[in-house]
Amino acid sequence: MNHGRLTLIFAVLLVAALMVGTVFALEGRPRRDFTEARELGQSQSEYLIVTFKNPPAASYEGGIPGLGRTKPERGKRFDPNSQAAQAYLKHLENEHANYRSWLARNAPRAEVVREFSVVLNGLAIRLNGERPQPLQGGPGVGRAGFSALYRPAMNVSPGLIGATEFWGLVGGPGNAGVGIKIGIIDTGIDLSNSFLSDDGYPGTGQTDACAPLSKPASDNTSNKVIVCRVYASGVAAPAGAELIVFDHGTHVSGTAAGNHGTSGTVAGTDVVISDMSGIAPRALLGDYNVFPGFGAGFIAFGGSAFSHDIAAALEDTITDGMHVVNMSL
Repeated sequence: MNHGRLTLIFAVLLVAALMVGTVFALEGRPRRDFTEARELGQSQSEYLIVTFKNPPAASYEGGIPGLGRTKPERGKRFDPNSQAAQAYLKHLENEHANYRSWLARNAPRAEVVREFSVVLNGLAIRLNGERPQPLQGGPGVGRAGFSALYRPAMNVSPGLIGATEFWGLVGGPGNAGVGIKIGIIDTGIDLSNSFLSDDGYPGTGQTDACAPLSKPASDNTSNKVIVCRVYASGVAAPAGAELIVFDHGTHVSGTAAGNHGTSGTVAGTDVVISDMSGIAPRALLGDYNVFPGFGAGFIAFGGSAFSHDIAAALEDTITDGMHVVNMSL
């Protein structure tokens, strides 16, 4: 596989990754089988979701005498204020009330904390010490399961878009992105972030066109981020000023080329996310900062960048030899 084809495939994967961004990882799913749920530790959940056999209003296609279809026709939107929807929603409200009455008699400590009628026909119930199994036997219930737990994750995008399979074709993540340079036209790159450390990278030529300005708590370039350029028409940077580096540029840089196997702690918490990786983890980066914290566009127009500055940055990515450019402004 030649270098040009490698570059093209990585470019496609990078676009997919940058579109996916942060995804959510499932830690537990609602289940009907409470024995299985106990084995997975979900029995400790205080919350249960009970769903009823009748469909929610946005999905009801008719069939109950006196209650017309409320599911919208193809190309139409659900109208919660229509006569048919109001009638069916009232029907579901009565169904919920019937279950509430049953719940008060059979599980008096349980507390209904949410009701759903439009996209889900069900109730969220806090158990407060009640056993979950009997609650699925109430009137009209189709199924019941523990409320799922989701958490934001920064370590699943490569597998989600198929990058891990491609890594195998190039000998593993240690080779993925070698020889590729990615230009990031954005808000700057924070070199102090461990995801973008240049430990283990060979020495390479660097272009620091940001000097004498400097980035906070780091150098302007490294053996990982080999270019630093800044664009700000109209207002000069004050003497001794530091470049502003916002999270967005660092975030997309990590998505594109963050080092494989990096772990980090979510700012302000004790939550650790491990085994993070960019799509092309061995690629090099170029920092083209069009939002440096000064310049007429930034100062006078609410943190903006002029299009002629952005165009200049794009031209520079080409003359600097970048193979792939990301500009998610």
